[in-house]
This record gives sequence, C-alpha cells and structure tokens, in this order.
Amino acid sequence: MGLEGVSSAAYFRCYSRMLSVVFAFEKRTRHPPLDPTNALLSLGYVLIGNEIGALVESRVLILS
Repeated sequence: MGLEGVSSAAYFRCYSRMLSVVFAFEKRTRHPPLDPTNALLSLGYVLIGNEIGALVESRVLILS
C-alpha cells in the first residue's frame, strides 16, 4: 500500500469515534455496503463525484 492506502486505513480506523452509537461502523465495505453507515458513505461519494463532474464539464464548456 502506498501513502494513500495507509492514510485511508488510518482514517477509517478512527471513523467510528466520530459517529454516535446509532451509526455503528467497524470497517469500510463497498459493493454492496453492509450497513447504513457504509451505504451513506457510498451515497455521499456518488453525489460528490457527480457534482465535481458537473463542475468540470461546465468549466470545459465555458473554455471551449
């Protein structure tokens, strides 16, 4: 693992400390997310990715 992988592992190890007891979080799972916290993380990443894609696309159209 490179620096990104090590950083990601450290972030998700501490993630459960940032959440209340209602949102249990043991580890990051994808495809499919196995609990509500992972489902919300996946949804958030999709929404952010779409927003960034739209911003980039609009910027490219303006510069063209």
